[in-house]
Amino acid sequence: MFLLGSDEGEPSRDGENVSRTAQLDGLKSMCSVWPRGPIDADFHADLHSDVPALILSGGDDPVTPPADAEQARRGFSHSIHVVMKGFGHGQLTAPCVDRVMADFVGQGGIEGLDVSCVRNDTPMPFFLTVGGPSP
Repeated sequence: MFLLGSDEGEPSRDGENVSRTAQLDGLKSMCSVWPRGPIDADFHADLHSDVPALILSGGDDPVTPPADAEQARRGFSHSIHVVMKGFGHGQLTAPCVDRVMADFVGQGGIEGLDVSCVRNDTPMPFFLTVGGPSP
């Protein structure tokens, strides 16, 4: 099992990262009681699908970078990959992404999908208080 968490590092079992080690131990514990069944022969085969796919990435996402999404995109013959400049992990709350997703679902595909609004989106400024970012 391999897990990448929000601290963007590789798992450590040497005690250096206690919280990561505890997280891995917890996941292994859950997996030990998870029901098991047969695995299809093609489970690890490359994906090939003509199902439309809208793939969203944050340009500054260190955990699941755009390069990973591009690799996944290769398996979809009808896909679009939208990279949002300056965003990290999670783009669903960006100002126009809700419209892009609704249009994608509503039209059932990527043909003619207008994603130009994401060029104007900027991530929320970093802040440390419940009052939000400074003016």
